[in-house]
Amino acid sequence: MDFKRKTRIILTGGPCSGKSYAIENFFSNDIVKIPEVATYLLENNYFPAPPEGDKTEWQANFQDAILKTQFILESEIFHNDDNYFVVQDRGIADGAAYMPNGIKDLEEKMEKFFGMKVYEQIGWKTIVVILSIPDEKSYNKLKETNPHRMENYADALKAHNKIIEVYQASPYKHVIISGSYKDNYKAIEKILN
Repeated sequence: MDFKRKTRIILTGGPCSGKSYAIENFFSNDIVKIPEVATYLLENNYFPAPPEGDKTEWQANFQDAILKTQFILESEIFHNDDNYFVVQDRGIADGAAYMPNGIKDLEEKMEKFFGMKVYEQIGWKTIVVILSIPDEKSYNKLKETNPHRMENYADALKAHNKIIEVYQASPYKHVIISGSYKDNYKAIEKILN
């Protein structure tokens, strides 16, 4: 693909929808890739594992840590003039799906932490691809391979649907709700050319 302007692709969707797999298998190693921040924080022990019982306070603090880390990563990468194409495993707006009041909570946190609105941090062309969540049996099987995956299927589906709502209400012009990986890639190529 020929990139005439700085472009980013945000791969998103509910838990176990194949975002990390797609990034590793469908994008070359010579492009900049932003990993899923939540998994990164947990795998590297930058944030403690959730407690037993009520996780409300833990989840709020975890979302703050994700937001701050995601913002720093995006800011550093997108302000480097050498980066013309970036693919992300989730974007800042994803956090709204995990907050009680959704985008309202995220907007308040963006203003509090960074003094800006959710979508104004980047002037790049943005393509959002919302990957489909697998069926319940497949989800449960995939969940077993990731010790940091906490959501049961009902919660994963709920998060997936909230992510769709968040991005459909966003100012991004190019939001693709998933088909197969090949269909997604063709749709991305069509937008880029």
